[in-house]
Amino acid sequence: YGSLYSFMMGSHYVVVVNNYEDAREVLLKKGKTFGGRPRTVTTDILTRDGKDIAFADYSPTWKFHRKMVHSALCMFGEGTVAIEQIISREAASMCQTLTSFQTTPLDMAPELTRAVTNVVCSLCFNTRYKRGEAEFKTMLKYSKGIVDTVA
Repeated sequence: YGSLYSFMMGSHYVVVVNNYEDAREVLLKKGKTFGGRPRTVTTDILTRDGKDIAFADYSPTWKFHRKMVHSALCMFGEGTVAIEQIISREAASMCQTLTSFQTTPLDMAPELTRAVTNVVCSLCFNTRYKRGEAEFKTMLKYSKGIVDTVA
């Protein structure tokens, strides 16, 4: 097909850039034009209608979220007290869960995912998920579906 081609994937127009020089031009010189993402039902559910960075379309909201995440990651790199408190809170929450399941088998994968997700959500959105929360269960279900599909 060559180094640059396009096709329809469902209802979405897709452009494929298949060499370094063109990819560099697309990403660096024309980033705003090609920076968007198509909306899908699955990503809307996982991202609260595109309110994230990875799957959101290029917009002022996306730019704001990117700036917030960048600031939060910079704070993490500096090891501020705020990030330490957030991580400590999630570690304590996980310890409480482990304590309450001492004699019962427990799948730790969702617990670890929730802890990591809560650190990021606390930094970026000042929210967190409680154990067993419906929205978090839905997110895990769709996330697993994506991983299974890719695998």
